[in-house]
Amino acid sequence: MTSKLPLLPVRDMVVFPHMVVPLDVSRSKSVRALEEAMAAQHLVFVVAQKQAEVDDPQESDLFTIGTTAKILELLKMPNGQLKILVEGQARGKIRQFHVASGKDFCEVSVDVLEVPAESTPEIQALMRQAAQLFGQYIKVNKRVSIETAISLNAIDDPARFSDLIAGNLLLRLSEKQPLLEIINPGERLERLVEVLHAEIEILTIERRIHNRVRTQIEKTQKEYYLNEQMKAIQKELKHKDDSTKEMDELREKIKAAQMTPEAQEAAEKEVSRLERMMPYSPESTVIRTYLDCLIALPWTQVTQDHLDLEKSQN
Repeated sequence: MTSKLPLLPVRDMVVFPHMVVPLDVSRSKSVRALEEAMAAQHLVFVVAQKQAEVDDPQESDLFTIGTTAKILELLKMPNGQLKILVEGQARGKIRQFHVASGKDFCEVSVDVLEVPAESTPEIQALMRQAAQLFGQYIKVNKRVSIETAISLNAIDDPARFSDLIAGNLLLRLSEKQPLLEIINPGERLERLVEVLHAEIEILTIERRIHNRVRTQIEKTQKEYYLNEQMKAIQKELKHKDDSTKEMDELREKIKAAQMTPEAQEAAEKEVSRLERMMPYSPESTVIRTYLDCLIALPWTQVTQDHLDLEKSQN
C-alpha cells in the first residue's frame, strides 16, 4: 500500500511503530508539513536524518526507511515552535519525493511495509529470551522504566513486541536505524538479542568502573579526613606535651628556689591553675609573670646588715 504524506525529518532519533514520543519542531518546512497534516488525516512520515547538523535536509540527507505516524497532540508556542505528540503506525519506505509548487514543505510517496504476524516456536523462544535480557538491561540502566518490561507480557505480536524493546533501548542513531530497517520480526528479534547481550555487558562494565571510581574517591576523602584529624590530634598532643614539659620545669624551678612553705604552696597552686588555662589568655600571662617573680626572689640569699648610723649618714 502506498500513501502520500507530509515529510517530517528528525535529528538523532528513530521513531518505531507503536511508540508514542514527544517532538519539538521549529524548522519552517516541518511546521508547514505538520499544519498540512493537521488539516488532512493527521498523518506524517517521520524519518531520521543521516547527519543531525544539517538544517535543511535534502533527499540524500535522509534515510529511506522511516515510520508513518499519527499526530495525537499539537501545541503551538508563542515563538512559533511546535510541540507535538506522535504515535508510530507502521514502517514505510520512501518511493518518491514531491515538492509541489506553492508549497514550502516536502511530501513523500511511501510504501507501507506490512509484515504478517507469524508465531513459530523459534520466534516464541526468541521473544522469551529478549524479554529476559530486556529485564536485565533495565536493572543496569535505570533510565528505562520498569513498566515497559511489564507491558511486554501482554504483547503476543512478535513485530510489536520487538519494536517496543527496540524503541526503548538507549542506543545511538547508527545502532537504532538498522533495527528499524529489519522488516522481518524474527530477524529483528535475533538482532535484538545480540544487541541486548552487548549492551548489558557494556553497562555492567560501566557500572563496575563507576563503583570502583566512587569507592576510590570515598577512600581518598576518608583518608584525607583521617589525615586532617591525625594532624589536629598530633598538634594537640604536641601542645599538651610542650605544656606538660613547661609545667614540670616551673615546678622544678619552684623547688629549686627554696621558698617558704607558704610561698611554695601558693606557687604550686598557681601552676595547677595555669595548666587548666588556654596558653595565650590574659590571665595565664599574669600568672606566668607572678610565678617568674616568685622564682626570681632571693629566698635563700642572706646579706650582712650594717646598722651603724654614722656610716649610713656618711
